[in-house]
Amino acid sequence: MTLQEGSDRVSLTTGARGRMHIVPRATTAAVVCHPHPHMGGDMHDTRVEALCHVAHARSITTFRFNFRKEGATEEEVYSNNVQDVQAALAYVDNAAAPKQLLLIGYSYGAAAAVGALASAFSADSSRWTHRLSALVLVSPPLVMNELEGRMAAVFKELNCPVMLAVGDSDIYCPFEAFARFGAGSCVLHKMAVPGADHFWGSHTSEMARKVWEWLQTCAVPVPATTSTTTHAAPSLVSCCGEEDTLCMV
Repeated sequence: MTLQEGSDRVSLTTGARGRMHIVPRATTAAVVCHPHPHMGGDMHDTRVEALCHVAHARSITTFRFNFRKEGATEEEVYSNNVQDVQAALAYVDNAAAPKQLLLIGYSYGAAAAVGALASAFSADSSRWTHRLSALVLVSPPLVMNELEGRMAAVFKELNCPVMLAVGDSDIYCPFEAFARFGAGSCVLHKMAVPGADHFWGSHTSEMARKVWEWLQTCAVPVPATTSTTTHAAPSLVSCCGEEDTLCMV
């Protein structure tokens, strides 16, 4: 498959529909997941678009999609959306063949991203779980049943850097629960923004910028320049280890 510059509309194997924003010669691609589809969330969510906008400015291809709404129960909807995330990652990995594959989820999208990884690790059948270069969870709703346990289990399996980004006034991700969260086998970087709540509001651009600043230094190599000065490129391997950092910004 040949990808062309611009935006390509895509139908995933699950039936979910999305859009790939292709940056020429990009070596990094990110799948970005939106909030709950039954609560007004879709791929045009303000936080999702802010994250994608900053990515494009940094020459990174993005893929965002709409979760399916089907399901007789909340558990069925969540299970379907977990499959949507897995299908999105598999599509991007195959179609874009990026050197760095990133997964970013905001709110319910963060919970679905964690569920996709937990399910894939349990089945031990998805190539992209071993290709993932970084995971970013923005405002993960820790009040959601079983999410803390799923996150802890995933962090024990992941061998890539992880970022948790929250506002310190987020009632869906209580700061106390966020602060006590520890790393597993991965580096865990925790960023809390004073005054920001679950919906970020005027802090949205700041959040997106800081997420990508962290990714640029930890998981996404800085593009080569024509300068005669040499700089060591960040190493993905060196980012992995039992380390836990908390940054108040």
